[in-house]
Amino acid sequence: MTVPDDATAPTAGDDLQPGSTHVQGNPVPDAPVPDASDSDAATPSLTAGALTSSTQSGVLLDALNALRGRLAALRLPLTVTGVEAARADKAAAIAQLDDYLIPRMRAEKAPLLVVVGGSTGSGKSTLVNSILGERVSAPGVLRPTTRSPVLVHHPLDARWFTDDRVLPGLARQAGAMTENATSTRGLRLVACEALPQGMALLDAPDID
Repeated sequence: MTVPDDATAPTAGDDLQPGSTHVQGNPVPDAPVPDASDSDAATPSLTAGALTSSTQSGVLLDALNALRGRLAALRLPLTVTGVEAARADKAAAIAQLDDYLIPRMRAEKAPLLVVVGGSTGSGKSTLVNSILGERVSAPGVLRPTTRSPVLVHHPLDARWFTDDRVLPGLARQAGAMTENATSTRGLRLVACEALPQGMALLDAPDID
């Protein structure tokens, strides 16, 4: 095979720099790597711990409130085919906005609550204790085993659960349940550093 006259192979004397490509005897440097500060400048800053910026959250909350108001003002007075289904859809949409979407946007940084539920004796409390590596919920042999809910949270997330935001109407009791303690109806709050901040576990009462 004949090598063209204008194509030269690199020799030991050629000065090759790391990260360069030799083309016709001339080192060609790779494309420069963009500065990280440039990409940061083009990316909108987000509030720590939030998926959206505070400005975006405010706009979304306003839109949800406006949607809720329009749904509430919507009248379906005519008795026509499909009106009952439309009224049910309207009521369901308002309930979803009132019970979940709007409250969640107002407390966007609230911890994620994971509920561990099941029948009596299924091992819910044992599972929670095993996940955290310490005894936070007392298992037992009597049925029902779990009589009152136990909510485990990171110490810095305590403020989210001391009011009636979760399970309203239940008195708050602090600290893990001991073997000699008398079980009373209420929500037991247990602070545990083994649980990451931003997440909470609820050992729910037995469903049967």
